[in-house]
Amino acid sequence: MTGIIVYATKTLKTFYRRRGAFLSTLLVPLFLVLFYGFMFGKVFFGGTEITLNIGVVNLDQGVQFAGNFTLNLGEYFKAMLLNTSKTFNETDGRSRFTLKVFNYSTIENATRAFENGTIDGFIVIPKNFTLCLISNESISIYAYGDPSDYVKYSTFTSICRELAISFSLRGRPIVGVEEKSLTIKRKTFTYFDISAPGMILFGLLFVTTSSAHVFASEREHKLIDRIVMSGLSPSEIILGAFIAMFAVAFLQSMLCFSAALTLKACMVGSIPEAIVVILCMAMFQVALGLLVSIYAKNTKTAENIAWMIVAPIMFLGGIWWPIEWMAEPFKTIGKVFPPSMGCELLRAIMLKGATIFSEKGLITITSLIALSIAMLIAEIYLAKKHIFKPR
Repeated sequence: MTGIIVYATKTLKTFYRRRGAFLSTLLVPLFLVLFYGFMFGKVFFGGTEITLNIGVVNLDQGVQFAGNFTLNLGEYFKAMLLNTSKTFNETDGRSRFTLKVFNYSTIENATRAFENGTIDGFIVIPKNFTLCLISNESISIYAYGDPSDYVKYSTFTSICRELAISFSLRGRPIVGVEEKSLTIKRKTFTYFDISAPGMILFGLLFVTTSSAHVFASEREHKLIDRIVMSGLSPSEIILGAFIAMFAVAFLQSMLCFSAALTLKACMVGSIPEAIVVILCMAMFQVALGLLVSIYAKNTKTAENIAWMIVAPIMFLGGIWWPIEWMAEPFKTIGKVFPPSMGCELLRAIMLKGATIFSEKGLITITSLIALSIAMLIAEIYLAKKHIFKPR
C-alpha cells in the first residue's frame, strides 16, 4: 500500500510540473461548460421562468346525502391544486416554474387544449372518486402528459404525487396517481441542458490523453530503470498511477459538473447518482489512457494513439447530442463505445430523472466498472512484460 501511495504522489507531482497539460486538462473543459452555459443555458444565474399550465377534469359524481347535501371530494382535490398553485408561485423562490390551473368539463376538451399547447398536462378525477373514499377504498387519479417533455412532465407528475399524498393524510385512504402518456413532441429544455452531460465526458477525454503520457514520459526521459530499481511491484505502479490520474479526473469532472449546475443545467434526477456515473466514466477513461501509456515509446506516440481512440468517442459517443438523434448507422456505431453508455445514462438522470438502479442503469455501471478493472488487470500483466522485462 505504501508503494502505491508513493508512486501516486510521484505521478501527481510529475503531472503538475507539466503546467500546460495540467491547466488544459482542468480548465479547457470548464471553459466549455461556462461558455455553453452562458450562451445556451437559462441565461446567467437568475434563470428564466417557465410557466407550467395544468388542466383539471373533475368527473367525480359525488355522493348525495339526506337533505340534498352532496359531497364531492373531487372539488376538494381541485381546490387543493388551486391552493398549491398560489403557494407554488409565491413561496418557491428557487423554482423556475409558475403554476397555472385550468378547468375542463371533459377529457376531450382537455386533450384538445393539450394538443394546442394551452396546457402542459391535465389531471382527471374519476367519477367514483368520492364513493370509493367514503367506502374506505383506494382510488387513483390520472395524470396525462408528454414524457418526452422531460422538465415539465417530471414537475407535473411530482406535483400530482405530492397532492395525492397530502390528500391521503387527511384521514382518508391512499389516493394513487396513474400516469397516462400523450406523445406530443415538445422540448422546453435548452441546448445546454442536452449537451452539459456530454461536456463532462468530453472533459474526461482530456484525462485519457494525459494518462497516456504517464509511462510514455518515464520511458522518454529514461526513468523506467529507476522505476524497476525502486522495488515497487507492477501492481503498485499501475494502481499508484491510476489513483493519481483518477484524482485529477475527479477534480476536473466535479468542477465541470458544479459549473453546469450553477448555470442552471436541468437536473431532474439525483445528484449523488449522477456523481456515481461520472466517477465510473472517470475510472474507465483513466484506465484506458494508462493502457495506451504502457505501449507508447514516447509522449508524442502516446498522444497520437490516445487521440485516435478518443476522436470517434468525441463525435459518435453522444457528447454534443443524444445518440438517438443520430442517423441509424452512426447510432449503432455510437452505442459500441462504453463511454457513450455512461454519457447517455448521465443525460437520462439529468433530463428524465432516471436512476442507476434501473436495469439499464445497473448494466451501464457494472459494465464501466468491470471494463475498468479488466484494463487494470491487463495493465499489471503488460507492465511485467514492457516495464519489468529482463534487461
